[in-house]
Amino acid sequence: MKVIKLTESELNRIIKRVLQTEQESENNEETNLVVGLRNFAKGKISENDLYALDDEIYDIYEKNPLGQSILTIKFDDEKQFLEDIGLDEQDVWFMQAVTGYQGYEFMDSYQIEQDFKDGYNVYYDLNDENKETLKNIAQIILPGQEFDIENEEYRSELSRTLIDLFPTEIGWILGDYESEKEHEMNSVARESIKQDFNEPLGQNGITFNYNMDEVSISVADLYMNALQLGLWSYTSKEMIVEIIKKILGDSIGGWYENSYEFQNEDYFDLKSFNREVDRQFEKIIEKLEENSDDTYTIKDYIEFRDRLTSKYKLKNWYTVPKDDNIMFFIESINFPNMTIKFKIKDKSLGLYKTFELDEEQFNNFLYQYSLEGLENS
Repeated sequence: MKVIKLTESELNRIIKRVLQTEQESENNEETNLVVGLRNFAKGKISENDLYALDDEIYDIYEKNPLGQSILTIKFDDEKQFLEDIGLDEQDVWFMQAVTGYQGYEFMDSYQIEQDFKDGYNVYYDLNDENKETLKNIAQIILPGQEFDIENEEYRSELSRTLIDLFPTEIGWILGDYESEKEHEMNSVARESIKQDFNEPLGQNGITFNYNMDEVSISVADLYMNALQLGLWSYTSKEMIVEIIKKILGDSIGGWYENSYEFQNEDYFDLKSFNREVDRQFEKIIEKLEENSDDTYTIKDYIEFRDRLTSKYKLKNWYTVPKDDNIMFFIESINFPNMTIKFKIKDKSLGLYKTFELDEEQFNNFLYQYSLEGLENS
């Protein structure tokens, strides 16, 4: 049972109320719940009598002494209950998701891929063996460039080339990364909620079931808290709400708003992630070493890409030769169809369009300076 610290005036007030409830219990058989809790603890009324005093009591587990018996109060609408004790709607939704079976979806697969294209995430979690394998892969698919994994621009180019050439293998790596990050962030979030929410309540004798719709508390704890807070005519549910609000105060919550702070590398399984990376890197190595029967090989693509990037960097605007009004911006160089996806704009007309052409068509566009006859991608 929780030890409650009281001032002298609070103690005198409670003693006075206890004496009053004693007198009421002797003179009135239909007592309120506070009186009933006291009488049950003293053995003056039975378990059935206590049920009869408040039909909101879902279960009574008798213990010796009777004051340590456990009451279970069930809330039919747990969402409303959590809001009643001071959580806002977003935090209620977040809390239920995090503590639920599937957990909260922190990561977005599109954003993970975009971050990887920009040179982030996966690289920071590779072990030394996989970094060495990546170096060997990079020297083949980005020939002539120094392997500089510390350089953001280099990582971005390497990422985009890997996705272009090996979408399936990189997809598996990014999928496993997402899974491990989801586990990490849900674990950290659950721990934070436990520290902010469950632990203070547990220290005051209150526990929740897994679904957050049942509250358990001892007869003695419910009685003493009801006396301390002056909950003389409250039902058991109303008592629980007021007691929890008093324990948690006004600062509870804020989890949803700060959801991206729930990160701790100790919860990210680096060994499992690197095993998956190793498997996919081995598949990439096999593809690089095998003789392809496809129309275009990876070597063809690398040569094709080098021809373009030696003249034009990706994601940069250039004017076409001899016509300053027409500009182009290469978005991607695609394998295995060997096409160039790019945007063009006519500065005089304010015209923007996107096209995807093969190398010959692209070169014809550059030196014809005309948008006629081209089809949108």
